[in-house]
Amino acid sequence: MVNDKMKILKMLEENKITPVEAERLMKAAGPAYVEQSPVPPYSPPSSSQSYDEPPHPNARQTTAADLAGYAESFGRKLDAFTRDIEPKAREFADRVSGGVSRAVDRLGIGYKDPRERPAATRPATPPRPSAPTPRPVYSSGGQPYERKIAPGANELVVRGYNAPVVIKGYNGDRLTARIFASPRRAGAKAAILSVGGKYYLDYNEVDFLSVGLEAFVPENAFAYVNVSAAGGSLSVSTLNTRAIRVFADNAPVELSGVEAREITVEAEGGKPTSISGLAADSARVENFAGDINVSGVDVSKFRAVTGNGAMTVTASDFSRFADYYWNLEGGSKKLSLLLPAAGRASYHVKAKSALGSVDISLPGLTFRQRTRNVAEAFSRDFETALKKARIELETSDAQCVVY
Repeated sequence: MVNDKMKILKMLEENKITPVEAERLMKAAGPAYVEQSPVPPYSPPSSSQSYDEPPHPNARQTTAADLAGYAESFGRKLDAFTRDIEPKAREFADRVSGGVSRAVDRLGIGYKDPRERPAATRPATPPRPSAPTPRPVYSSGGQPYERKIAPGANELVVRGYNAPVVIKGYNGDRLTARIFASPRRAGAKAAILSVGGKYYLDYNEVDFLSVGLEAFVPENAFAYVNVSAAGGSLSVSTLNTRAIRVFADNAPVELSGVEAREITVEAEGGKPTSISGLAADSARVENFAGDINVSGVDVSKFRAVTGNGAMTVTASDFSRFADYYWNLEGGSKKLSLLLPAAGRASYHVKAKSALGSVDISLPGLTFRQRTRNVAEAFSRDFETALKKARIELETSDAQCVVY
């Protein structure tokens, strides 16, 4: 036992074991339980009996060599387990990756397994979209695509990247498009794919400098349209759909001649948003830093918001619906609303500006409240009118004008 403890101290001195391991080995090298002799019957200790009595002289003690053998045996078993589980873990990871890729492809997101490309060709984050190009016009070139669209609840999903995206509806039954792409690497592909009734532009942004599209689509063939752009520009016109969503990051937006139950337009990056000729049950237009220009819209529930841009809204004749609820919110630049003076609807207008001024000059209105910052007015026949338009306007520190 003494020799074993000396060996442990020598191993500690040579830095072959840590102090914690040495302490554990020293305890193990001490007294052990009796193995060869029968265990005597238990009897409660007397008050004078000590619990630190020496072990039976025939008890076998665990030595450092025993512990080393146990450690070596455990190491061999651990190595064998690792060799056995490694291929199974790799196979499981491959199956999961393949399943995710197939599922995302069905959704039309364009997921690509990152292991298919060398790490050197894969930047950490896509570059910031460049400044937008002028009004989108493609004269020639591009990768062609054409397909007949079957009737039904079809869906169109398009995302442009640093290039113009143009979607135009027409009276036909074929989707005809041209893809304009500038790849970063050889073999990169951008294509229009379809799964069931879903048609989508599929590519990976990190593989391209830009991807644009010009498409002529059957105006009544798609129930759902989702169009977005990062950089470049975005133009959508002449569609009749159930729901359309437009999102632009650092890209100007033009939306015209669209009829839908629900319309959503969101823009970031300070570029203008232009809306004209819309007809919808509900529409929401948000541009967090750019101007909003709206004209000729006939929407029952309409909301437009800009944080740091000017807003100009020209209403139509309010002919499609019996009730209209409009909410316009501006920020630090002028908000203007032009209403038909002899329109079919009667008005109830509320306007306020926290730090700016309010001016309602539409003829035929009776004022309930009129101060520099707050005004409320309504048509004389508002309570009995068959068509009613309730309109609220608000700015933070800019002029609010209704005429």
